[in-house]
Amino acid sequence: MSKSSNTHLYIAASIACLTASLFGYSVGFIGGVLVLPSFLRSFHLNELPPNELASVESRIVTLWLLGALFGVPLGMPVCSRLGRKSCLLLSALLYVLGAAMQLASPNGSLGVFEAGRLLNGLGVGAGTLASPI
Repeated sequence: MSKSSNTHLYIAASIACLTASLFGYSVGFIGGVLVLPSFLRSFHLNELPPNELASVESRIVTLWLLGALFGVPLGMPVCSRLGRKSCLLLSALLYVLGAAMQLASPNGSLGVFEAGRLLNGLGVGAGTLASPI
């Protein structure tokens, strides 16, 4: 096996590992964020009754999971038509755009934050499809 093919193998394995770690990170970190007093204040969630707060929190978590679920089948045509690299680039773009929307939600706009979660999930789902290829 040539040195060049080993390099490509390690790069491909690294990309697959990074995609898997993004999946785990995105699933895991939101639990800690949802209980932060600063997060609750920023989105005025500390003013909600407990049942409404639970509903909002479950929606925030579920939107990401739905994005990841639908990111896989939506990524298939992109991978088929444009190739694996383009699909990975698109998934990375969706992930970063979603993260930026979550960070920069104007004036505590929960809708922008939730849209960012959905885009972030779409990016991770499409990346999960493309990286093992």
